[in-house]
Amino acid sequence: MIDPKETSANVRILQQLGANVDMVSEPDSAGGYLSTRIERAQELQRETPGSISVNQYANERNWLAELPLLSVWRRDGLSLEAHVQNSLVHLDGGWPAVFFVRDMEGTSASRERVTHTGLLDDLPADSPVVYDDEAWMRLKYYLVTNHLGHLVHVLARYSGTDESVLWGVVRSVLASSVPDRYVRDLLESPTLPAKANLISRFAERGEPPLYVAVPNPMLPDPTRTRATQPPATQPNPMHEVKP
Repeated sequence: MIDPKETSANVRILQQLGANVDMVSEPDSAGGYLSTRIERAQELQRETPGSISVNQYANERNWLAELPLLSVWRRDGLSLEAHVQNSLVHLDGGWPAVFFVRDMEGTSASRERVTHTGLLDDLPADSPVVYDDEAWMRLKYYLVTNHLGHLVHVLARYSGTDESVLWGVVRSVLASSVPDRYVRDLLESPTLPAKANLISRFAERGEPPLYVAVPNPMLPDPTRTRATQPPATQPNPMHEVKP
């Protein structure tokens, strides 16, 4: 199932591999072709006994990394900073099955949450791994703003759909998980933290870095608010949420 944006070279490759290529021509209401392709695929499925229609854009396995990393945080108080280039998705039968994070250098821990795990017993008192109130903000940035932000942008760019549709899927996945204070913070906070690397350099702030607040894309459009940038010389006022 393709649309007019597909290159002729790719069409020829598909045909040479024996594929029956079906092209839609009418744009959808958003000006792209995603909804049109999905509707056509569903139509073909109804007409073809024993067939299946795979909507990869709305498949919840796209967000495989989201809930396990939140589970690690909830259980152990550890924030795994899932940079895109340091994350690996293992496929089983063509579907995402396991998510690996290899960048342990960026791991941070919440002093409040790891106290009961015994982790602090094995670390020096001034360990740079342990944070008093920043670990949750770091997880929000690396997992949602950075990692999922990249994934949503790439899927939207190459599918022709609006990013808000994909962020709606992320919101649905979160809403179906454990409704604790962290999930509520992600779903209800008007902003998310974004790491201000350039400003941090100018301010000679390596650790802890500075952050700017950006609008939370998981909120419905009418309730989104535009955040203002905090002063570069002051720590960002966003702290770990409390019950």
